[in-house]
Amino acid sequence: MSTQDIQDVVTEVEQLLDHVKQLKEDCAQKDTLLEQKTVELQCVREDCVRKVSDLAQKTAELQRAKEDCAQKESELEEKTVELQHTREVCAQKDSCLKRKEADFSQRNSDLALFLMGPKHKGQDVDCWLPLLNSLKPTVATAQPTVQRPWWTVQLPHNTPAPTLPTSLLESVTLLYGEAIAGRYDSDGCAAFIVIIRYLEVAEAAPIPMIMELLRCLLANPSQGVDHTTQFCFFFGTWQVIGLIRLRWPETERLTDIEGQYRERLEHSPPDFQLLGGLVAGASCGEQLSAFDDRDRQIPSSLSTTPHKYCSEQRTLLVAPIPATATPLTWAFDLRRHVLWLVDREKGEFEPDGRYLLQAGQGEESILVPSVTSTDFDFIFDHLY
Repeated sequence: MSTQDIQDVVTEVEQLLDHVKQLKEDCAQKDTLLEQKTVELQCVREDCVRKVSDLAQKTAELQRAKEDCAQKESELEEKTVELQHTREVCAQKDSCLKRKEADFSQRNSDLALFLMGPKHKGQDVDCWLPLLNSLKPTVATAQPTVQRPWWTVQLPHNTPAPTLPTSLLESVTLLYGEAIAGRYDSDGCAAFIVIIRYLEVAEAAPIPMIMELLRCLLANPSQGVDHTTQFCFFFGTWQVIGLIRLRWPETERLTDIEGQYRERLEHSPPDFQLLGGLVAGASCGEQLSAFDDRDRQIPSSLSTTPHKYCSEQRTLLVAPIPATATPLTWAFDLRRHVLWLVDREKGEFEPDGRYLLQAGQGEESILVPSVTSTDFDFIFDHLY
């Protein structure tokens, strides 16, 4: 073998060695890449395991959701059935309620017609509904019964004697009917007495009903009636308000009713204001009732008002109206706590010099003092 051949073999061997070395390097790179891929594959496997686990969990949750949905659908069907049943029951109750409302309305109408009585027959039934809706008792607020000299108004002698109502309800409905009609008479004056006497002693009373009566009375002032009857209603309203304030002070809307009355008082005739001060107020006329000409303890409101005490009949004459305005003068009977209008044109001097005011039939005439100049001044200025 020649040197050249050996040289060629060496060169070839070197090339082979270089190739082997290159192959080793390539294998090393492949091994490194394989390791990376193996790690990646492991990560992918682990991720697949997690996803399979998540999938199983989601599948279980989905199954539970399906079961819940099935349960909800079942409950919904039950609720739908219950709702339908409830609707049917409500429809029955609505129908029953409408029948009861119709029956109640008819009973109210029948009751209103009954309470109207022959005197107010024909009034609008709806006007009576506020009174009917207020029919409930109220217990007195731990206030004692009243022992006071309540004053009453005596009607003119030519007025037919009213029939005294036999019950509180009859009295209230009689006055309510007159208030709705706006026409007042002697029957209503008598009805006030029953209400006042009842409220004096009752442990419980239909105060809401009486408050509705007061509201109606104040909203419909008397018109076209004689002076005495007008004052009777004005005065009776005050006494009822005062009794409720005394024994049921927490009554709802009482302050409003009192305000309406004071407003009416401000626009009332002058003698109404004076008389209200004499026999109304907190004392209910106690000072006037105890008046005795000997001690001269007259109410302060009389200090500027012409008046004369007639001792034989214990009667006080008061002339709050100018003599030219009316032929009437107020008389207070201190024995019976009654006040009335006296026609001063029916007075005359007796042969013995005494001045006598002729009373109506069956009533005691009033002997007016006629001794001093003051006596004669009163007679000629206010009675003659």
